[in-house]
Amino acid sequence: MKRLSCALLLALALAACGSARPVTVERGPGDDVGYPGEGTTVVIVDGVTYVVGGDPGVDCVDFEGECISIGDVKNRECGSTNAQADVVVVDGKVVEVICYPPRSAGQDIGEVGENKDGTVTVPQNAGHTVITFKPETNGTATDGDLTIDGEGVALIGNGVDKTIIGGNLKIASNKSVIRGLTVQGNVTFEKNSNNASISFCKVYGNLEVHSNDTSVIACQVFGNVEVKGNNDTVVYTGVGNNFKVDGKLAVCAGNYGFDDQNDDHIVDVAEETGEIACK
Repeated sequence: MKRLSCALLLALALAACGSARPVTVERGPGDDVGYPGEGTTVVIVDGVTYVVGGDPGVDCVDFEGECISIGDVKNRECGSTNAQADVVVVDGKVVEVICYPPRSAGQDIGEVGENKDGTVTVPQNAGHTVITFKPETNGTATDGDLTIDGEGVALIGNGVDKTIIGGNLKIASNKSVIRGLTVQGNVTFEKNSNNASISFCKVYGNLEVHSNDTSVIACQVFGNVEVKGNNDTVVYTGVGNNFKVDGKLAVCAGNYGFDDQNDDHIVDVAEETGEIACK
């Protein structure tokens, strides 16, 4: 995801309130922050991604000129300053926060491993389950299509170059969150998948959103993106074909087109075609 990544690691400091608690801020891709990243926050500020470790509490953290009180944001949106979260900032304003359930919430955690024959299969999911992937599955595509139909499921991959869904991904449940993976087929949010999200992803096919209050954050979609719901968010996402909005977007910013001329599913800067206008 070259648009959002940067090899340079920055050491940034707390900007206010005189706190001496150590907080690390590194500029980087953010897609490979696994689970549980207790207290870890991935912050996207105007298209640049930072991974924040430590606990800043309610102090303000400076991101090269943008000062964000991460603790306040997470406490308000996630119920805890130590929550794992993705925070999206556009023009100095926090426009979206995706929260991931901590282990202390007591949700069932399913870890996907490699089968004896070398294949990878994602089990059927019950509601309010966290699904993660063992390192041994990195680089091996899962078998077939995957449907998430349990309410409040968290599907958390190890990164777009590591966790690969080998078919289509369909989300048919409310409040489900997906991050850090590649889908080799299409991604579809059905009408009954409100308040869901997908972030830090790569989609070889199309992405369709039929639900409301759904968020697409920092993804690259090599086919079409079509949004038919209302109050949805699409930010910092690359689109290889058509971008069509039939509903009403709550937030639309920083999206860009690209032309993957060599069909390698890697978007080089030279292949980007400019910002996509929100319609």
